Amino acid sequence: MSHPPQPGNQSLHTDGVYKSNKPAEKLIADLKALGTMDKEAEAQVKKWKTLCWAGVIAACCSMCLCTGGGVFTTIAFVLLAGGIGFAIWALSKWRQFEKNDFPDYRYLTCDKLVSLLSADIKSDSMIDTKINLRDATWNPAKIETGKTGQSTWNSMNTADQFLQLSGRFTDGTKFDFSLTEKVDAYGEHFPYRARSGKTKTKLKARKRIQWLATLRLRYKNKRYPEASKAAAKIEEIIQLPKGAKLKKVDAKDGEISLSAVTNPTKLRHKVKMSQDIPGAWKHMPMDPNAMDLITSFSAKLFLSLYQVLNSSKGT
Repeated sequence: MSHPPQPGNQSLHTDGVYKSNKPAEKLIADLKALGTMDKEAEAQVKKWKTLCWAGVIAACCSMCLCTGGGVFTTIAFVLLAGGIGFAIWALSKWRQFEKNDFPDYRYLTCDKLVSLLSADIKSDSMIDTKINLRDATWNPAKIETGKTGQSTWNSMNTADQFLQLSGRFTDGTKFDFSLTEKVDAYGEHFPYRARSGKTKTKLKARKRIQWLATLRLRYKNKRYPEASKAAAKIEEIIQLPKGAKLKKVDAKDGEISLSAVTNPTKLRHKVKMSQDIPGAWKHMPMDPNAMDLITSFSAKLFLSLYQVLNSSKGT
């Protein structure tokens, strides 16, 4: 079996946004290529970050030689300039590769979901896809700040629609699906007195994440004549993961839609001697089961709506 050619990295995304209108096989090939690019970028970010700090440390150590006088001062200034220059260069490489380093679950969720749906989609049928690969917590413009007593706090609430899929199933039913990541983040840092008597800083941060899914099916009335009536039984039919909730069901002639939200995922982080709250949010490890949870949740929405349609199928 021949495999579609792998696209170049430059064509995979624009400023962290992937868009395409391709058959399932080519879309999945793109998503696999995104995964390879992301893993390579992740390794390069780690390498250049380490080298950047090595340059900073070398520059700091060279300053100690300045007290030696004579030839040691000359050597110290050469090492200082070299260390600073190397650190700046390494930082630029770090930032360069960071542009292709994304949260895995965003493209993996699409990969898994499209792989499941493709069984009921014609091989030449186009799937219109948009993935926002970047985490919304990267946007400092959305962060609120303030002070309460000695504590300095940051808070942020975002609703990032990171995945959109539109296509047509084999029976002619059209679908529009979206996933929105809702984040409630808070953090504060404050001074405290250590046992040694010195004043130090402690940072506490948390994130509460939910995924909201919306699915709309547009079907042929002749094929599913009683669908709008059957939709009234959706709450009896639908099977969602534990803690997930059905938010809305809407049915009208030729169209049925629903939205549901997952159980909240809660993340916490504590660190001493830091005031970087957005950095703490960014480096909170995502639940390793997030991709499986979101994929299962999304697949069950498709299955539930199709059960409604099949229960109203004409003879």
